[in-house]
Amino acid sequence: MRTRLALLLLPFLAAVAAPAFAADPPEVALAFLGDRFEPAEIQVPANTKVTLKIENRSSGAMEFESKSMHREKVVPAGGKATVSIGPLKPGRYDFFDDFHPKIGGVVVAR
Repeated sequence: MRTRLALLLLPFLAAVAAPAFAADPPEVALAFLGDRFEPAEIQVPANTKVTLKIENRSSGAMEFESKSMHREKVVPAGGKATVSIGPLKPGRYDFFDDFHPKIGGVVVAR
């Protein structure tokens, strides 16, 4: 009887305990300076969810966009935004400012 009760409670206990053991995804800072991203190349671990902390240090709005990562986020002038990416397979993933498409960078997942 105790074994059956333990087996019935196991999924519930696992669901309750999992958040306590889950680690926050790594964070990577990315700044938009109006004429470039800093850093222009971001290294992230492959197969891991990552949080990009984007800061727009320019005097105009920008839109972080990546077709390969399927992400876009408008960040107002002087504003900040958070974008979750991944988990990404090993490779290179381009991003750019959709308002100024020639200004871009790359995320490298290893």
